[in-house]
Amino acid sequence: MPEKLSPLQGLKIEEFTQNLYSCPYAILITRLSDGLILYVNRGFEEIFGYPSSEAVGKNTLDLRLWVNDADRQQVIAWLSATGEVQSKKFQFRKYSGVGGN
Repeated sequence: MPEKLSPLQGLKIEEFTQNLYSCPYAILITRLSDGLILYVNRGFEEIFGYPSSEAVGKNTLDLRLWVNDADRQQVIAWLSATGEVQSKKFQFRKYSGVGGN
């Protein structure tokens, strides 16, 4: 019986990184424990107005991304409990200070 193949099997890390970076949606990878931003893609840069050089290495609190801190706390609780957050809307603050979701 043939083994199931992962959809990512055979994908080179460079290809994966390029696809992630060029995705039009805002993607940021943060550390759950302290919100440290480890990676942002071009979609994040364009939507939020932060160049990656100003976002990576800071945390979401430093950038004041969350309009409502209660939302941030709820997301942390969901991620800690279930490992995911789906189909939720939150308000975020852009570099210009203007909010969006």
